[in-house]
Order: sequence, then structure tokens, then C-alpha cells
Amino acid sequence: MTPSDTSTTSPQPSRPETRRLVIDEDISRKLSFELQRRGRANAIAVLDARLNGRKDGALFKALIDFEPCVLVTYDNRMPFVHTRELEHHGTTVAVVSRRAFRRSWHTVEDNYIRDVVHRWAHVIEMQTAGTVRSYGDKSVTRARTPRAYADTTRP
Repeated sequence: MTPSDTSTTSPQPSRPETRRLVIDEDISRKLSFELQRRGRANAIAVLDARLNGRKDGALFKALIDFEPCVLVTYDNRMPFVHTRELEHHGTTVAVVSRRAFRRSWHTVEDNYIRDVVHRWAHVIEMQTAGTVRSYGDKSVTRARTPRAYADTTRP
């Protein structure tokens, strides 16, 4: 048996699906162009996808047509306010953390947001479907939702 014969018998692990980065309205659409120039050709701003001006629930529904995708937002209340809608539509969300901004060395919010998204883009695009993660300048955490908070405070 040759080495080439054995390679066909063991299955190769499949690579996780890469998600399209969809930049929410509360983040400058210039970020999507920067991401495209850095090799993420399918990054798009909500404005450029003509999804701007929609209520969040309608946006989550419209994002189904962009799957596999991840909504990148600076709306830190989204996981709390729209828990049911996010679960219903299975929307994947990457939240840029405001709390981490307050603790960071950045002085301009827009620069902080850009830095975080560029730093973690390779992780954001591999995020598991239907999850909400919070990204800061130094770390990635599971975003706090009312349900997650309730699960951690039970005796």
C-alpha cells in the first residue's frame, strides 16, 4: 500500500464556512471598503445592500438572503432588545463592545470600531451560525443576553 492509497481512506476535516461580513448602519460604511481591500471581497455595508432604514427585526429577516453572513454592529443593546428575533431568524451577530472602548487607549470611537473589526475579522467570519459574540480590542466573549444572564445567576 502506498501513501497515496491511505490518504483516500481517511476523510479530510471540512473547513468551517466563511461568513459574509455585513456592516450595520451604526458603523461607517467605509469599513466595508477597507475590508474588501484587505481581501474580504464579500464584505458589505447595510447601506450598500439597500437594507438601510429597516427596523432590526426586518433587517434580520432580510439577512437570510445573504447567508452565510454575520451582522457586525456597535449596537450593544441589540442582543437584549431582540433576543427572540435573533433566535427566530438564526441571525449571527458580532457586537463591537462599548465597555471595552471605555477601558481602551482609543480616544475616538470610530477608530476603535475599525481597529476591533480589522483585528478580529478572521474570527468574526468563522463565527458559529446563530451566535452572538462581543468583540473588544483585546478579547472575544459570548455576548450577554437576558437568557444568558439568567443562566449564570441561578443558584
